[in-house]
Amino acid sequence: MYITLCIYYFSEQGKLVGRTQEWNISRKELVALVELGVLTQEEMDRTIVTDYSPQRVGFSPDGVDYELATINGVLNLGVDPLTLIELVKQSFLRNGGILLEQHAFQQAQVYDDAVVVTSQRRTGGAAAARGAGGEAAFDQDESDAGVVRVKGKLLLDAMGNFSPVMRQARGYAKPQGVCLVVGTCARGDWVDNSKGGDLIFSFTPIAGERQYFWEAFPSQDLHGSKEESRTTYMFTYVDADPRRPSLATMFDDYLALLPAYSGAQGPKGQKPQVDDMLVSRALFGLFPSYTDSPLPCRFDRIVQVGDSSGLQSPLSFGGFGSLLRHLDRTTGAILDALECEVTQKEALTSMQPYLPSLSTMWLFQKAMSVSVGKHVFDAHMINKVLASNFKTMDKLGSGVMMPFLQDVIQAPGLAATIGGMSLFDPLLVPPLLRWVGPLPVVVWTWHFSMLVAYSVLYQMTQVAGPLVAGVTQEKDAESFVRRRWLEALKYGSGNDY
Repeated sequence: MYITLCIYYFSEQGKLVGRTQEWNISRKELVALVELGVLTQEEMDRTIVTDYSPQRVGFSPDGVDYELATINGVLNLGVDPLTLIELVKQSFLRNGGILLEQHAFQQAQVYDDAVVVTSQRRTGGAAAARGAGGEAAFDQDESDAGVVRVKGKLLLDAMGNFSPVMRQARGYAKPQGVCLVVGTCARGDWVDNSKGGDLIFSFTPIAGERQYFWEAFPSQDLHGSKEESRTTYMFTYVDADPRRPSLATMFDDYLALLPAYSGAQGPKGQKPQVDDMLVSRALFGLFPSYTDSPLPCRFDRIVQVGDSSGLQSPLSFGGFGSLLRHLDRTTGAILDALECEVTQKEALTSMQPYLPSLSTMWLFQKAMSVSVGKHVFDAHMINKVLASNFKTMDKLGSGVMMPFLQDVIQAPGLAATIGGMSLFDPLLVPPLLRWVGPLPVVVWTWHFSMLVAYSVLYQMTQVAGPLVAGVTQEKDAESFVRRRWLEALKYGSGNDY
């Protein structure tokens, strides 16, 4: 886990390194690191280890496949986190940052004039790697068992989904949604990368109160055999009910279904067996999501960024993509807050605004999940809905399909998709409404109306551009909030795409 203070200080519980699991992203999103000067173009290119197409979206309602084989440019790059994190780390140090590796976060104390973060050096912990910035705020007390205290104007909590600061800010509330995921990176005869990757695919009905989805990508066993591999995930959307099955149970299901899903041919044309897989690594985890997202700032001088902020949608596997999509907005707002001396939570929370483009996604998550004890009147219901949804978007064109696949919801595309589903598949509408229930539909209708309102207001600000710019140039708290409001209209309406 890590924290950042006033841009200069970065504390990591272990060594600051990436994992051997590739991160998938689009080039349009990754280039934000170059545009903001974090990496050079050459450095960014060094992080990319796979670049593939096409990508498949497919569902099997009643055993009938619906596939789109022409999608390109969504999660089609595989990035090596070990290389990426090392390059970003060196960039941080070159620009005057101070890195505290193997220092575990202990507490943050907020005062009228500063926030003080205390970290504890772990046994055998490394000394700080220091750039050129901010030594006066750095206090290492060797007589106090390796305790380090850092003082700054703002604390950026980037400790992720299980940040203790975030959990306190949420009152230790249980998440409303959870994505459970298991998978492998493997090589061998069963690997078939000739057809690209899968963005989302489902070929089984609802079973055991869960609907399984799959995604798969060509990959490389970068730090092992160096052989061509395939990374495959199986995931499901659930709530946080304690009666849910364990990840071990899901892994058993994954191994049982993997041969049928892979579609590859083993020796002599036979289906490959799990025992024939050459596994480089096994993957498993969970990703919580909250309806109260992004998380409003609950404390003075503390701002959540990344996964701890809740900016990732309830459909996403964590927030690498959303972090990069919002990186320009987030870094600009942080610098603006420092220049404007904005430290009070009432003003800082404008950096974490209500975004209807994010909130409208909860109905999709609801439609793709099964509650514990829920009566399943049609085991193919979820696949039918998704097949109808993607058929409609396919007919409407890439201008509707592509933003949705990258977690960006726009009012025109969403309205056209709903209208198209009602027109092309009217018999599906009543069972769909029965499936999700009346209350989620009512809540979604409110968020959709706000999505429309944000879209209209954003277009009005574009027409009145010079006038709007003229009233937001002052470096004070009120102008700071106004600038954040304008950004909220852009991102909240999906016009950041």
